[in-house]
Amino acid sequence: MTNKTFFDGHSEKTYTQEELKDAINKATCEAYERAKTESEKIRTKYNALLCILRGLDDAFGDGDL
Repeated sequence: MTNKTFFDGHSEKTYTQEELKDAINKATCEAYERAKTESEKIRTKYNALLCILRGLDDAFGDGDL
């Protein structure tokens, strides 16, 4: 990252293509990990609910599940 100073005196940070690529890769990996964690939580809840439904079906149902 470098600071680029313009003729009017203000400066802005500029990034190289490599820095931008690294930032995108990092953000993508972080998003993937968050999605993976959420997916695991949802899968756990789904399995628990399915188990409850099967138990209810065994107790009261006609065996559809």
